[in-house]
Amino acid sequence: MISSTRSDDENENDDDDETSPRLKDQSQSQSHFQSHTEMLPSLPQDKTSSTIISPVEIEKEFWRMLQPKQLKQMQDSMSSSKALASHLGKALNTALEAYATSATPQAGPRCEALLGRLGRTKVPVPGVTLRPNPESYHLVIQAWQASAQKNALETFNRKRLIQATRRVEALVEHLLKECKVRNTKRNETRSEWLPKAETYAWIIRAYSYAGAPKLGEQMLEKLRQEEEQILAANKEGTTTGASMLLPRPTTFMYNSLLESWARLGRPEQSNHILSAWIRRCERLRHQYNEQAEEVCRPDLESCHLVIRAWRDSSDHKSGPRAELIVNQMKGDAIDTNTTSRVLPEPTVETYNAVLEAWSKSRQYKPVRSVTQAERLLDSMHNQTGKINHYNPAAPNARSYELLLETYARFGHKLPHRKKQSKKLLRKMKHFSIPPTERTLELVEFCQLDGKSLDDVEEATAAGS
Repeated sequence: MISSTRSDDENENDDDDETSPRLKDQSQSQSHFQSHTEMLPSLPQDKTSSTIISPVEIEKEFWRMLQPKQLKQMQDSMSSSKALASHLGKALNTALEAYATSATPQAGPRCEALLGRLGRTKVPVPGVTLRPNPESYHLVIQAWQASAQKNALETFNRKRLIQATRRVEALVEHLLKECKVRNTKRNETRSEWLPKAETYAWIIRAYSYAGAPKLGEQMLEKLRQEEEQILAANKEGTTTGASMLLPRPTTFMYNSLLESWARLGRPEQSNHILSAWIRRCERLRHQYNEQAEEVCRPDLESCHLVIRAWRDSSDHKSGPRAELIVNQMKGDAIDTNTTSRVLPEPTVETYNAVLEAWSKSRQYKPVRSVTQAERLLDSMHNQTGKINHYNPAAPNARSYELLLETYARFGHKLPHRKKQSKKLLRKMKHFSIPPTERTLELVEFCQLDGKSLDDVEEATAAGS
């Protein structure tokens, strides 16, 4: 039996742990975590109101079944000791499931306590041994997930969320150990002991949500190593279709880490993960060719998460660093072989995020910010000078708004702001892009001398 939850002294040290920095905006994180729960293992909903018997009563009934008198009656009514052991095992899982589906903060600890007590209990019937089976451990994992989600969506106690995630990780390690032991004895993979692939995604997501992305990175690294070992073994022919005990890394896992670092105000960490991910894809593709086709690659959301991280940062080079990513996407898109392409083609949303990064580069040179934003918008049009409605990167009204915001923010230091803003309005008309109310307001604002959008926004915020 695995050890119980960590001590209070160890939990108190979590706040000082560099691997788990505090979130900047917990309310924003809560809503985002809630919006992604459907992508994780199906977490239990609260069924207490529709359940006649509470989980505590079901557990009490299970322990009453283990009393000598009750065991004697069941033994007399059953054909064999094996049948009795099977019946008791089902009763155990019923008690565990009651807690797992109750979705209470104490679901995980209650299940752990039940298994701990069971390990100290001996069934007084010859030939009958009651031990947790794979389903039992999967139910305990589900219970801890339910406890974590309840905490995340209600009180958001970060320390308890990390503790619950660590318990899930410990249970996963226990299942893997049991699986390896059985593989050695029977020379076959006992899949019922394998942790569910969705559980790994949940662990990484939970650590990321709790503001401890480094712990999530450690789990992801284990999956990466397992994947590369299998690829190497298959290439060398040392195994025929080796079965993986750990699941392959997924794009969702990577995106959870990218988003977490972005929320913590660490765009350089998000950028580092994306860059390492791209290099890994290129390396594995070069080493293993078609065998590496199943290796997960960055998607549009991956690139957008890092671009938005730079956009929202105070780094004076946020504009050029955001544009570097879109340039990589454009360069990769030149390769028409979709199987070898690592990054997706940029879309108008990609370009708009970079335009916004240039618009907010307050500490960068104003002339450079405006020039780069103008050049970027021009590059979004195709070579014929007409909008291609099948072109996912064709600029829209928001694209022009963002360039106008750049004029309004920095253009007061430039002599051509008035002229350029009106020219931009005519360009929208030329490409049949109707101006929005915001567009017209920005054009009008750009006609004022010496006015900066930053000054107006700051004054409005101070007045409110």
